[in-house]
Amino acid sequence: MARVLQSGKTPQGRPMRCLPKSLPPFKFSGALSNARPIRLGATDYNFENKMKGRFVGPMPPSLFIEKFLHNADLPEWPNDDSAWARVYNPFVIMKKSAMYEPFIEAVAAYTPGMKFFDTHKHPDNDAYGYAPDISAYDEDDLPDLTRRTDFSKMSLFLEFKISPNEDPFEDPPKKFNKETFHFEKESDESKILEARLGDIQPLSLVLNFVSMFSQC
Repeated sequence: MARVLQSGKTPQGRPMRCLPKSLPPFKFSGALSNARPIRLGATDYNFENKMKGRFVGPMPPSLFIEKFLHNADLPEWPNDDSAWARVYNPFVIMKKSAMYEPFIEAVAAYTPGMKFFDTHKHPDNDAYGYAPDISAYDEDDLPDLTRRTDFSKMSLFLEFKISPNEDPFEDPPKKFNKETFHFEKESDESKILEARLGDIQPLSLVLNFVSMFSQC
């Protein structure tokens, strides 16, 4: 799952906005780490319930680009998919951490002006210790490399999920009724991840002073 922020930077000289000193206990349940969530706790349920119906979709990536980026000066994408074959092999049992470096190498050709880093072992202590799997920054605004994870500079971050059960959303069939199709999954694992989207995304917006974001 990739959470994509519409980047915005903290204005020079503007003090960092104060954050609460603690989060609800569910932040330790592991949905943003290698640990698998086990059950839907009361706090998760309440957070997910508040987020229900607030996700806009489903929308195919091509339609998203046409609707929101049709006037953007997008670079021509390379016509070579061989690099992506090294990212994930469905016939081999693998840890998701084994995908990080191949992904960073593959995505570099598609993201001029940006740098991607493996940050899953580099928590941001200014953001409750969150450590996204991969973080991306503008080349002219890189973090301290001894820290790597810096939500105040981050343009976007990505969380990798291998199991289909960990996808909080259901892709629709080619023909479906937009009025009745329910794309938010109902499993406990999915609900926990939906709750996290309502937790970590606003945190990123606060630290970046961003008021608009999109999520793929």
